[in-house]
Amino acid sequence: MTNNNSIPVYKTLEDLPMSLNANDIAAVLCISRTSAYTLMHARDFPSLTVGKRMVVLKEKFIEWMNSQICA
Repeated sequence: MTNNNSIPVYKTLEDLPMSLNANDIAAVLCISRTSAYTLMHARDFPSLTVGKRMVVLKEKFIEWMNSQICA
């Protein structure tokens, strides 16, 4: 789902795609795209590099969010 500005809008975690990019992460966490890229480069964040793209698998992103809540 997107709004008029092509920013993804997700109502539930089930709505997330199987792999998330920086725009998706920014939308879910309500942060800027720049902050999402910074997060994706963090050592403890479960991102993957595919060619020149950085993505995060949905299940790993949810696990990471849960670990941050419990920390």
